[in-house]
This record gives sequence, C-alpha cells and structure tokens, in this order.
Amino acid sequence: MGKIDCNCLVGHWPFRMLRESGIDAIKAKHMETGISYGLAANMNSIFYNDPLEGEAELAAMLKGMNYLHVMTVNPMLPGFEEDIQIAADMYNICAVRIYPGYHQYRLDKNIYVERLCAVLHERELPLFISTRLEDERLNYILRPLTPEEFGLYEFLKQEPLCKALLLTIRLNELLTHREQISANRKIWYDTSGLKDKPFGLELLCSKMGTDKLVYGSQYPLFSLRSTLYLVEYNNLGESTVDNILWNNAKNLLGRSKTL
Repeated sequence: MGKIDCNCLVGHWPFRMLRESGIDAIKAKHMETGISYGLAANMNSIFYNDPLEGEAELAAMLKGMNYLHVMTVNPMLPGFEEDIQIAADMYNICAVRIYPGYHQYRLDKNIYVERLCAVLHERELPLFISTRLEDERLNYILRPLTPEEFGLYEFLKQEPLCKALLLTIRLNELLTHREQISANRKIWYDTSGLKDKPFGLELLCSKMGTDKLVYGSQYPLFSLRSTLYLVEYNNLGESTVDNILWNNAKNLLGRSKTL
C-alpha cells in the first residue's frame, strides 16, 4: 500500500530561509521515503493580493506530475467564489486551503466562511484549515491569530457543510476537544502537529480512533522524515499505519479526486 502526504507546500516563505523548497525537492524527498504523491499548496498565494495568481504558478509547477492541487483562498477577499470556479475548471483542484490565523478573520458566525463551505459542499471539495504554520516562538513581524482567537472550536460546533481537515493541530488541542471533534463526522486532522510528547500518537489513537487521521508533513517548513517516522516507528498496528498513510486520505478526498 502507498503513502499520501496531505500537507506539503511550495513557494517562498518570507519569514525565514528554507534549506529545501520547490516541487522538485518535495518529489525527491517523497521518493526517498516511499511516498506515492502529495497534495501541494502554494505559500505565495497566502501573501498575494490576488491569490489566484499563485494558483496559476502552482498549476504550472504540477503540470505533468501526479501531485494534486490544493487551492489557497481568502474568503474575506471579493470574488473568491469565482476564483474557485476558475481553479476547479482550469486546474482540477482537489481541496481548498485557508489561513484564518494569517488573514486575521474568525471562522464562526462569518457569512463569507459559510458561503465558502456551501460552495465546497456543492463541488464535493474538502476545506483544509491551517491552524498554524510554524511554532509560535518563531513568529516575527506578524503574529498570526491562534485557533482560539480565530474561532476554530466554535466553528466546529456548527458542523460545516463540507468536509474539513485540520492541519498542524496539536495533540493537546485534539485531546482537549476530542468529544466535540469525534462527534463531528466531517472533521479529519493531520499528523504534522503531533510531535508534542513521546508516544503521543499512540495516545491519540487510543482516545480518538484512527479513521480520521491522515499523514501530513508540512514540508519544507517541517522535517518530512521526522513527521513520517512519527507514524512508521511507533507501536501502531499495520492496519492503523495503512489508514493514516493511505486509506483515510482516500476517504477524505473521495475516489474521484485521488490517484
């Protein structure tokens, strides 16, 4: 069985130098570690005043590759619904990713977020919510909103129309809100933020099961090998590892959106 990386990033990161970057570096790292393909988003789109320009960049990078395109959207900008339609038609996107911490808006009781979820539900596309991109101790110049500040947990209580993947959420955040998250049948979460403590992944699986956890590296902001070893070198059964690395991502995306 293969492996899918649901959280990899191309583009420029303006706050620090990246030793490795770009789709070629991602592909090489995936080949070294036996990962079949990844779901890639463009960090440039976070900072462009027209995020769709970043999607054209990403589509050109991914042309001829088996990697899937994750579109970046800021629902507080006008025309985001039209942008999704364009990207869906031209770039065959598999998901839409948002960054409420960086774009400084709340998820709950937000008519624009509600409109976004309605569009994604209609198109059967999942919403990827980036809870953070780096350790808060590395924040410099700009301080992103925390999950509490952008209303993540209030948003989850509403059970959004579309499926949602929580990216880089931490172990203690999942465990603190496990009843709420586990009760919401549309919520998945990735592994990129789960390096809080030894045996944390085993604890998480024992408390919350394994059917909503997908592998995500957040490479190149995080070390890909360390996030992968977290899954492969813990005391998890073979079926659990297969779920995290492959099956759950297939279920999240739907068969029509996977390879």
